[in-house]
Amino acid sequence: MVKAIIFVFLGFLINRNNDTLLFVFLGLNSLVGPVIDSCINVLIKELFDKEKLITTNSLMNVSFDIAYIFGTLASSLVVLTGKSKVTFIVIAIIFLLIGGILASIKNITAAKPQIPISFGKSIQHMSSSLKFLWGNRPLFNVIIASFLWNLLIWGSLPVVLPILSKLFNHSVLMYSSLNSVQSIGIIVGSLLVGMISVKMDKIKIIYLSMIFQSLFLIVFSL
Repeated sequence: MVKAIIFVFLGFLINRNNDTLLFVFLGLNSLVGPVIDSCINVLIKELFDKEKLITTNSLMNVSFDIAYIFGTLASSLVVLTGKSKVTFIVIAIIFLLIGGILASIKNITAAKPQIPISFGKSIQHMSSSLKFLWGNRPLFNVIIASFLWNLLIWGSLPVVLPILSKLFNHSVLMYSSLNSVQSIGIIVGSLLVGMISVKMDKIKIIYLSMIFQSLFLIVFSL
């Protein structure tokens, strides 16, 4: 609901030369995202048992990247046609539909007592989480490794893709195509991960994948 309202306002603000309000609503839009993502991750763990979690997460990755492919291509078409205001309204309607779908899922944790939300409580929970993270070094190391990996892989895309799109052609469609084509490999990889048995050595698979991707990036850069 919040996302839908924000996108309605974004639809009115676009092309109105009011950059301050535009940045404020874009920030509010990003603010809601982590809450929704966290709740969906919790919901998946509540709905599926341990044996099905790997397959479920793989299918979630597939759905994300399929949407990413069509979303980037659709965005380029919006830029080319100039129908940005209509697009924001359509997105708002889609967000309302998503809210209805999520609300239809049986809430398994509904019987648990609700914790009142306050700024002080949030700071306290954050502090406890950081202490817990520091006290559990394997988890801490995994998070640091994940952060650095994402920083190197995803952080380079905003710089590399515009340069490559200019080398091939400076059209918007070329940029969006390059931005979405990476998802094809993620889809195939996610399907392969979904077939992995729970008993297999996942750490070894991660190491081999990192080595393979590192070698591929070296070849790609040359």
